[in-house]
Amino acid sequence: MFSQRGVVTVVAPLVAVVLGLAGCSGSSGTPSGEAAPAGSSQSRAADEQAIRDTFERYRTALREQDGESVTSLVTAGTLDYYGELAGLTATGGPEEIGARGMTDRMNVAMLRHKLGAGKAEGMDGKALLTFAAKGGLVDKSAVEDFSLGEITVKGDTAVASVSPSRQDGPQLPPRTFARESGQWRVDLLPMIENTDKTLAQLAEKYKLTEDEVIFKLLSAATGKQVGQSIFAKP
Repeated sequence: MFSQRGVVTVVAPLVAVVLGLAGCSGSSGTPSGEAAPAGSSQSRAADEQAIRDTFERYRTALREQDGESVTSLVTAGTLDYYGELAGLTATGGPEEIGARGMTDRMNVAMLRHKLGAGKAEGMDGKALLTFAAKGGLVDKSAVEDFSLGEITVKGDTAVASVSPSRQDGPQLPPRTFARESGQWRVDLLPMIENTDKTLAQLAEKYKLTEDEVIFKLLSAATGKQVGQSIFAKP
């Protein structure tokens, strides 16, 4: 996820304007040579601190548009997702792209506008996410103005509640993490699912087709009219 899922985060800042909606691991603290038992309070505390550390490094990497660091802090599934986006951007046609969710279609349209199908060809997920982070396509607002709250760890997955910085801030979905190769990493895939639901609800509320929502948002984001031709097979 670009702008919004770490997924193209043009959605949140543009909804009001476009549709008229508005008026790595931390120290465990365990003595040297002693491993904290799995499920112990020490182990849970170490996991929670490692997750917070990972998120802060991820937040900093996005702020600094450090693409290499961003890719090192996300899950393998997230990189696979960006690899699929690269393939769709490079070679996908209306049927193939149309079978995907709204967020995927919006991401492909944005990538074709910003990158072009030719440059996307041959990119893997790491290369595409690096490009997106360095180019500012990944929504920084998706990691700003809030802090991680309570963290629930179950095995190698974790979910953190989110607390907005302002009392009147919007309610935000939780953030998900996964432990891979001993390191806690940011999992962006659940954010993509949440964004799909939000966009679908938006289309239903304003009696627009899903593609109409996508094209309105991207036209506002790019300053150019975006239409169905963006999904034509290259």
